[in-house]
Amino acid sequence: MTPPATPGFGLHGEYFADPEMTKLVLTRIDPKVEFNWGGGTPGPGVPGDNFTCRWRGYLLPKYAETYSFWASADDHARITVDGQLLMTTWPNETRKDRSEIELTPDKLHTIVVEHREGGGGASIALYWSSKSQPQEVIPATQLYPPRLRIGKVLFATAGLGTKGKVYLQTPAEGAKELTKAGATEPAINWMGDTALFTACWHTSWNDAKTVKNTELYSMKPDGGDQRRITSNFYPDMMASLSRDGRRVAFVADTTNGNRDIFTMVMGGRPRQLTADPGMDLLPVISPDGKQVAFQTDRNGRWEIFAVNVDGTGEIQLVDGVAWSPAYSPDGKKILFLSSRDGQTDIYQMLLETKEIIRVTNTPDVESSPLYSPDGSEIAFIMTHAAGKSDIHVMALDGKGLRKMTDVGNVVSFAWGW
Repeated sequence: MTPPATPGFGLHGEYFADPEMTKLVLTRIDPKVEFNWGGGTPGPGVPGDNFTCRWRGYLLPKYAETYSFWASADDHARITVDGQLLMTTWPNETRKDRSEIELTPDKLHTIVVEHREGGGGASIALYWSSKSQPQEVIPATQLYPPRLRIGKVLFATAGLGTKGKVYLQTPAEGAKELTKAGATEPAINWMGDTALFTACWHTSWNDAKTVKNTELYSMKPDGGDQRRITSNFYPDMMASLSRDGRRVAFVADTTNGNRDIFTMVMGGRPRQLTADPGMDLLPVISPDGKQVAFQTDRNGRWEIFAVNVDGTGEIQLVDGVAWSPAYSPDGKKILFLSSRDGQTDIYQMLLETKEIIRVTNTPDVESSPLYSPDGSEIAFIMTHAAGKSDIHVMALDGKGLRKMTDVGNVVSFAWGW
């Protein structure tokens, strides 16, 4: 598989409450395989003894060389790279302490690491080395989870009406319903472990009447553990998440009738970032977590501005008419919509040089452009003349256009690992 343009961030970890790897109790993304649990537990549901772990994903070496792999483990470990068993101290297997394998940096290599704990202390650390690569624990930047390229796609249909729901799209199962009616505007962080959506399910007091305001809700990407995270006098909407899922940027109505940008740490109190008489909408947090880009009509047309997460340093980010911003995973580019050439199309701007490139040129209506989690593709909602709208995906050069959903009424979506 061709390497992505962005650094890695870890492997998919699976934790089992038995030695045979049959009782799966915990999954998560682990940045690297380097743990010393002592006599404790790796996480919720995992016992302190007689448990097993498995980490799966891809490995990207820095050099085209012969690499050696091994693990320091208490009690047992097993390492497989590109289907080749390189190390095992597993019970009832012929012991192999370390082996070598030829790797190249122009492709991703599969890796599976397994750990078995009997009793007492528990620890494991995964190492590599080569002629040019000093011995080290394999860092997160060289490890990728197995969901590469596809990731998780959440989408909403039909707005906040009786038919509006949020779904999870997977290649194997298609669309899976995650919420009841009245939900829209899904968001998911880049790492794919935290999701948000907007819904009007709870009653709020507004203008001496009992009404249902739109509020923000969090959930696991599979739809579990849904809970309200805002409860304000005015509606909250259009949320986005930071790369690690710890910070939220969103739009809220304010007392002067405007819609402004707010941010908060998950579980904290909202902080207002903008207070302009214009409408500020569709905030997105930069990959480094330092800025929030958004669209605004404060100058009489839609433009894209950015502001620091502490509310300082507000600037116009994109020159000319532009709206619906989306950062690339490496933070070097931004996608947006514009009608600067006579019709609404998708454009890309290099943030360092301000060079703007037209990405699409079609008579169909395009909206909500996003980069894929690895930065190699672009996804967007395309609405055809017949009025049906679905998510489409294509390469950065416009080639390979294909449909990702086939429901006909997608209004918003989000894409994470």
